[in-house]
Order: sequence, then structure tokens, then C-alpha cells
Amino acid sequence: MKYIRKFNESINSELQDFCETHLAYLIDEGFLIDVSNQDEYTQDAIRFTKTNLGTDIYNNPPDLFKWDDIKDHFIPFIHMLSKQYTITNIKFWIEDELNNSVKKYYDYDYDLSQVLEDRINLSKLLIYLDTRSLSKIVQISIFI
Repeated sequence: MKYIRKFNESINSELQDFCETHLAYLIDEGFLIDVSNQDEYTQDAIRFTKTNLGTDIYNNPPDLFKWDDIKDHFIPFIHMLSKQYTITNIKFWIEDELNNSVKKYYDYDYDLSQVLEDRINLSKLLIYLDTRSLSKIVQISIFI
């Protein structure tokens, strides 16, 4: 029995391979992909980041990136992913630095059509945030 893989492990491996194949250019540029297999009560997730996936972003400064720098590769990936899997939500984690010292992280949800149509507007997240820093993405999570 120890040699029989769980059904979810097979799907997880296939999804990881799919992501690595379709995002090869961004991986070569230092991006990381992690496919998390959730339990029966939560969704599977793909995390896309430049930060070590095991890093605590509050104690270790993350590597940040801009949507404009990845969208030409990320949008076609999302399009192909949506043909194979049902995408329920895409969450952008962004950083806002208050007074050049205190870092806060906010998440903002987008649906599939918003990402495919490049309707990503991180500056409208919260009105009181410094919108100059809102283009700094920490992580994008895709829930399937």
C-alpha cells in the first residue's frame, strides 16, 4: 500500500508540470511556483512568487514584481490553465510600505475574465494606501 499514490498526488504532479511548462520563461527569470493540494474543504492553489515559498513575508523582505513585467506571459498561462481546470479565484498579494518603515500586505481578488482582459488595477485597492507602491506584487494565488 505504501507504493500506491493518492489520487490527489497525481493531479498535483500534473498541475505542477503544467505550470512549469507554461511558465518556463518566468521560471528562468527567477519566479517560483508551488501547487498546494488542499483538503476536501478547501481549494487547490497555485502560488506564483519570486519569494522563497517557505519565507515568512513579515519577517523576511520578499522579492517584489510588477504586473506589467509578467502579464505578457502570465495571461496566456491563465488562458491555457482555464481550458484544463476551473479557476474560481485569482488573488494578488501586494505590499504597501507606510512611512518607509512599516510594511503591510493586502490581498485583492480578481475573477478569470478580469485577468484575461488585463483589467488589473492594483491602485484602487484601498483609498488610503500610497498608490505608488501598489504595483509591487508579493504573490499571486490561483484557486482551482
